[in-house]
Amino acid sequence: MHYCDVMGYTCARCNTKITSGTVMRALDQVWHMETCFVCARKGCEKKFDASSAFYSPDDQFPYCRDHLPPRCDGCSSFFKPFETAHDAIGKLYHDRCCKCFGCGTNVTAGCYDVGGQPHCDACSRKGGGGGGKSAAAGGSACPACGTSIASDDSATLADGVKYHQRCFKCATCQQTLTSEFWPVGGKLFCAAHAAEAKGDTCHGCKTTITGGKVMVVCDKKWHVECVACAACKCKLGSGEIYAKGNEPHCKACATA
Repeated sequence: MHYCDVMGYTCARCNTKITSGTVMRALDQVWHMETCFVCARKGCEKKFDASSAFYSPDDQFPYCRDHLPPRCDGCSSFFKPFETAHDAIGKLYHDRCCKCFGCGTNVTAGCYDVGGQPHCDACSRKGGGGGGKSAAAGGSACPACGTSIASDDSATLADGVKYHQRCFKCATCQQTLTSEFWPVGGKLFCAAHAAEAKGDTCHGCKTTITGGKVMVVCDKKWHVECVACAACKCKLGSGEIYAKGNEPHCKACATA
């Protein structure tokens, strides 16, 4: 009998019991590796094996680097695979977050662009409502360069903070960021440099992960070359991985 069948594990993607095949434990869940541990972006479904790098900005689903989920411009959280992204004035919002910037009413049925923010008809006629609360107003300071954001400057709103559009870059490589970014210690990073900025440590060798492929196994991050069976110490980076006691094991040790 399969180890996961004995434990009663259910695949996080297809929601069926795992009774055979290779198992992947990642993101605090278990998956059929051959069929279900794939990129969560609809239409992609790139397969990941035990040595593949994947990204999970929402800490729930795996994604390939080319198909990271977009962020909601309202709450800045990532869209989950089953959530609908509502397009308003060229930005993406959860339905619950698509609100008038002036009065807070839901504007999913239609809205107007005032200062780069969605507004209802009534507030758009008042020039933004709420005492001129539009994104272009206020002259707030850009946290990247420390200078004021003028009313005619192009600005980007990220995690509730405004940046000059020219300053919205990864603090490590200076690559211009899109909707996929990771704030760490008051700075912004791209996917390739977020782990290093956060000081993620490999569970195997205990050193900081600074580049290359990263694996998440049994809720821990590893260099691919460091993933090994907790019992016999054989390398697992390119083979089958079984979870036992929340540590990676080879098939022989997991079923022993």
